[in-house]
Order: sequence, then structure tokens, then C-alpha cells
Amino acid sequence: MPFIYQFDGNLYSEDGISTEINSEESLAGMRLMTDLFTVYNMPKEIPNFYQHFRYGTLPIGISDLSTYLQLTIAAPEIAGKWNIALHPGVEKEGGEVVRWAASGAQASMILSGTDQPDDSWEFLQWWMSTEVQSQFAMRLQTTFGFEYLWNTANLEAFRELPLPQEHIDVILGQWEYALEASRIPGAYMVEREISNAWNKIVFDDVNPRIALDEAAKISNREILYKMEEFGYVLDGVIVQDYKVPTIYNIDDWLVGRDEND
Repeated sequence: MPFIYQFDGNLYSEDGISTEINSEESLAGMRLMTDLFTVYNMPKEIPNFYQHFRYGTLPIGISDLSTYLQLTIAAPEIAGKWNIALHPGVEKEGGEVVRWAASGAQASMILSGTDQPDDSWEFLQWWMSTEVQSQFAMRLQTTFGFEYLWNTANLEAFRELPLPQEHIDVILGQWEYALEASRIPGAYMVEREISNAWNKIVFDDVNPRIALDEAAKISNREILYKMEEFGYVLDGVIVQDYKVPTIYNIDDWLVGRDEND
């Protein structure tokens, strides 16, 4: 996914009725991703990056917070001998290095049927406030230990976590390029077919264009099937608009909601 987005590709068309994993931009991203293994001979399987890194058999890798905590807490023999950096990216014409990468995200919601909407909203505001998030993070670690790091989504509270300042700066810098893949009916097939295309290119030496065209064909069939199931398509014709959720139109929805309040 990062490779596709860094090359300005998309997983889905704007109407959500088809995938765009076989576009020229997505193809460029897939070529780079597979070239890392077929041309530059990156290892295809890493059973345990933590063990490889601490023993020095792999000097670099891309991982998440759990690996960061593992190396910080359970690898004292290399303490102070490693560091973190921004996610690798693609340099654009203007000089910006685009570093889009997936991030785990959750959300807090208030059910529409609640009989206490105001109290629910007041609670969420309290819970997500900088003061409460900072206090909760501190109490969690003082009670159970450093390994219970609270990965808060409150940026101000995150800045107060007991981490090295240079690490906080890197994480917040990468935060600007956090991008989660949208979920639409049939998205599971797109995920599967991207993996299948990667396997065909890397292990079977299939041409990337052929692999992605086949992946798109299979994915589109499933997306169309699910869109018909949920009433967006009838006999191959779009009868109801579907808006693919992205970080951009979600912001627009929130702005529109605030303007209508």
C-alpha cells in the first residue's frame, strides 16, 4: 500500500465501483516494491525481525510500535546503538519526499440510538483531552511499567510521553504521512489480489502489468458483486452513489457538519 500511494496511485476509483491497482501510478509502485526483491535481493521472508536485528543479521527494517518497545525493553545489549527514522519515501519534483504509510487507527463513536447524546459527547471530550490522556498514560506506566506505553492519538499528550525527544520528533513527523487504506464492499479481495500479484511477480517471474491486470479483473468482479448486494448497483448500472471514505473527504464531512451546527 505505501508504494502505491507514494506514487500517487489509488486502490479504488472515485465512485468505489472498481479498483485502480492496475493504473500507471499503481504499476510504478508495484514495480518498485517487487524490484526490491527481484533486483536488489531483499530477503523475502523474515520470521522474526526483532531477533535478526538484535543479533546484527539485519541492520535495518520497517516495523511498528510493538517492535520499538521490544528493542527498547528486551534488547538491553544494543541499547543506545540503534535509532529510528522516517519511513522511506519517493521524492517529488518539488523536492518533497512523500512518505505515505499505513497506521493502525481506531475510533470512538456515539450510537445514534443513545438516550444520552450530550453526556456521551461530554465524556468523549473529557476522555480525549490532553490532560486526561497524559494522566492516563503516566498512571498506566507507573502502575505496570514502561512497556505499557499508551499510544495516544492526542498529539499534545503524545509529546509528553516518556520517550527520547528525538524519537518523538520522528514519530510526529511520520504522523503527517499516516494514511490508512479505505474500506469498501469487496475490499478484502483487493488486498488478497495485491498479495497474489506480488507472489506471481516475485516467485513466478510474471510481468507486473499482466499480474496487476489480472488482479484488477478479479477484484472488480467481487466489488461489483458486493455493490449489487448492498443496493448501489443494479444489473451493472449504478443506482446509488457510493462515496469512498478518505482522509480528505472525512475532513470535508466534519467541516460541513460544523458549518451546519
